[in-house]
Amino acid sequence: MNKLYETINYEKLWSPSGDVFADAGGYALKYLSERYPDKDILELIEYATDIYVNKWGGKLNSFFLNSTITQPAFKGDKKKTETKNYFLSLLNENYPNIDGVCRILGIKTKLFSAGRNNSILTGSGTFVNFHHHFEDGMMLSKEALIRLYFLPLATEMLTGRLCVVSSSNSVISELFSYDCCERNFANIAQNVSEGVLMNPSKNPSTAIFRFLDKILLKIAVDGFFDGFIKTPSETFCAIFAKFL
Repeated sequence: MNKLYETINYEKLWSPSGDVFADAGGYALKYLSERYPDKDILELIEYATDIYVNKWGGKLNSFFLNSTITQPAFKGDKKKTETKNYFLSLLNENYPNIDGVCRILGIKTKLFSAGRNNSILTGSGTFVNFHHHFEDGMMLSKEALIRLYFLPLATEMLTGRLCVVSSSNSVISELFSYDCCERNFANIAQNVSEGVLMNPSKNPSTAIFRFLDKILLKIAVDGFFDGFIKTPSETFCAIFAKFL
């Protein structure tokens, strides 16, 4: 990634945080930064915005209710312009902020209000009492908000609900996010990407086993489990014992 903006703590853009959603979004951002190493963070945000608006029709209400992407009053390029201006104001630290410690990343920095429009599972506006100290929202760093913006690229829809995979081993969580990103870009290349990925499984248990099957192909076969006897059943059990 082109490190153009000095206000960003680049190490915190995708290092494990313990927050399921911020980690998944961070890994999606990491995937994009590796795919497009010459782009700076704002250009990567714009690239994701193009996907959300042009390919997905702004259908992100389940993630960001009444955001610059989902706001009905904004049409077409207006969604992209407003989104760029918002994140640029975060990067330049012109957006209203306070000094403090980010509740997700634990870093002392400038904090910005996070509500239903730009983060997951938070209240805002008339739900101000949801937050400690009666703040306008959950106060997060720009790095955390940026990570959450990329979350839709690392998510699947399963039985009508959005889902991510979280493991005590960050490699497994990262693999899930990377897999989602790869399938998204494959769909975009074929011009069949219309929204968040749909998992073909009928229940979560089947989806987990299918994901473990991918782990066998992407990790075990490449020698990640050196020392284990690599029959399918023994490797499968090793993955359960070591990671889940």
